[in-house]
Amino acid sequence: DILLCEGQSEELVGRCAMWNDELPGCCFQNTLIRVRCSPSALWPRFAFHCLTHTSHTGELSRLAHRCTNIAHIGATRLAALSIPLPPLLEQQHVAGKLDAGNTVAERTLSAATRQLAALDALPGALLHVVFGGFEGPEEAVERWAARQ
Repeated sequence: DILLCEGQSEELVGRCAMWNDELPGCCFQNTLIRVRCSPSALWPRFAFHCLTHTSHTGELSRLAHRCTNIAHIGATRLAALSIPLPPLLEQQHVAGKLDAGNTVAERTLSAATRQLAALDALPGALLHVVFGGFEGPEEAVERWAARQ
């Protein structure tokens, strides 16, 4: 299943996530639309990537009805959304490539976040090297980062 944010601010409406029954018996509130694909016609991961793309491009936001400052998609408007339907094997292939690309992107972001944290810790670590008597900058960065 795909869970899609039905009502939210204009820039957040349409965000989606995969739901694999991680919590059996879980209920969803009515601000989410549950999209259930027929895996023999539309591969769920492919549909997820299509919906994510339409969310990022603003297409889902353009479909939304606006009331005050809240945008609503609704199941009827969502059902009118056109999703490409290549053969099932191609859907699976494309989804697999996109999943792999997302994994690489997440790992890269995680590594960059760790490097930025170490860089943020560097000035304090260098002061500890100068005034604290540590053996070297690597040890100082590790100690300083552990204190943060």
